[in-house]
Amino acid sequence: MKVPVMEGTRRGFRYELSNFEIVEMDIASAKLDFVAGTGLRADLSGLEFHVWLDYLIDGEDWYNPVRTSGQLDVHVRPKSSAAGLLGIGVSAAGRPHIGPVEDVEVTLDLSIAIYGTILRPLVNTVLWVFQRPVERLIVSAIKRQLETFYIGDLNNYLSLVDLRVPLRLAAPRGNELAQEALSFMELDLRLCAASVDEEMLQLDVYGAMVDAEDPNATIPGEPGVMPDEPPAGEEHPHMMALALGEWQANSAMHILRKKGFLHKTITQEDLPANMPFKLSTNTFRPFVPAWWLMEAKPMRVEVSASEDPTVALKPGNVILLTSHVSFKMYTVGHGGDEKYAFTVSARLEGQASARVIGGGDAPYRVQVAVASLEVFDLGVPKSDVGIVTVGLLAPVLGALVNQVAVPKANEFLASGVEVPDNFNDQLGVKWNGLGLEVEGATVVGSADFAVNASGLIHGLFSPRARAMAHGGGGPP
Repeated sequence: MKVPVMEGTRRGFRYELSNFEIVEMDIASAKLDFVAGTGLRADLSGLEFHVWLDYLIDGEDWYNPVRTSGQLDVHVRPKSSAAGLLGIGVSAAGRPHIGPVEDVEVTLDLSIAIYGTILRPLVNTVLWVFQRPVERLIVSAIKRQLETFYIGDLNNYLSLVDLRVPLRLAAPRGNELAQEALSFMELDLRLCAASVDEEMLQLDVYGAMVDAEDPNATIPGEPGVMPDEPPAGEEHPHMMALALGEWQANSAMHILRKKGFLHKTITQEDLPANMPFKLSTNTFRPFVPAWWLMEAKPMRVEVSASEDPTVALKPGNVILLTSHVSFKMYTVGHGGDEKYAFTVSARLEGQASARVIGGGDAPYRVQVAVASLEVFDLGVPKSDVGIVTVGLLAPVLGALVNQVAVPKANEFLASGVEVPDNFNDQLGVKWNGLGLEVEGATVVGSADFAVNASGLIHGLFSPRARAMAHGGGGPP
């Protein structure tokens, strides 16, 4: 840290202090408290470091012949402390912003050692001359260091934190579709506003699901109204809570359908052994009169969402699913050639649930499982095989959905979506627990965590973090 040369006079002596250098700084304890309407109060206690600086002292009058120079070793001892108020706001880019630093208080306990050519009887005089200037210099330097750290380096570092969190499916190896799934989807947790009261810091976030491959895509629907109370109310027992509503889930469904993930092709090989029918024209003869006159042929069915599925959240961690789907039927000839037959439209309704798995040495994951789906409102919008009677098709299509598509979907989702923890190593944050609960029309994730203040400070002052804070290196 560069400190300008300090010059002055005191009781007949001119003095000059230069080449200020702090070495071996240590902070025994760092504490942050909420201050309502302002931000945080930072208390740093157990400050200990050495300050080396060059000194020059000269008698001010002709009859004072004292002139000497050398070095001072100022030992700031562990009883020293510093405290200040830190404002908290939101930058134009949606990142947390720290500052200004106000009401800084510094308490010093120091000793001074003198090195240089000086007469022993003058030692006490030199110490008396330098005591107050050195104290003022150190207090000023600590204030500047706090401002440099919080307003400068920390804000630069925070500006690099990517608050668009990728959703990662913990997919098994070898499952290419599962490995690809969700790799393009991100949850935008950039900030809209920040407020502080005596008990908590409340952050309003965008909360939008984003297609990383098409970030300008429009997500249908309205985000909804921000709740008046923080997630889970004022008396929530956990240290952190995040509330996401139905809009986030429906946005995810929109992106998945647009990407073609809500699509499944079913053939005879996909049917379980206990399925009461085979996927052939023989099974569908009661519904397609023209097929009574033709030989039996294998079939395949393409099931896909014809509209964006919708999600409704209910107490008890219940997720209600509604989806309009189409079943496109194809016949397969002896040579493997396929021929379109007809399409059945339907509405599927059912339930799913969400829970948290993992913890300990394993990462936390949110696991979603579909219970069952019922088929309603059958119709035949298109047919190349004449009349199709759909009145009795519901059991057949329901079996295809619940005994083939639903198990495949649950197998796909079984490993869960990992809760991001990619900043833990850098910020000294460790999750102690994670819970999930549906409250009203929102899903509330709550957690306890521990922050290693030394890990945070050392992480922010590490060479990599300092390089990033000043524009070098890649994002964390």
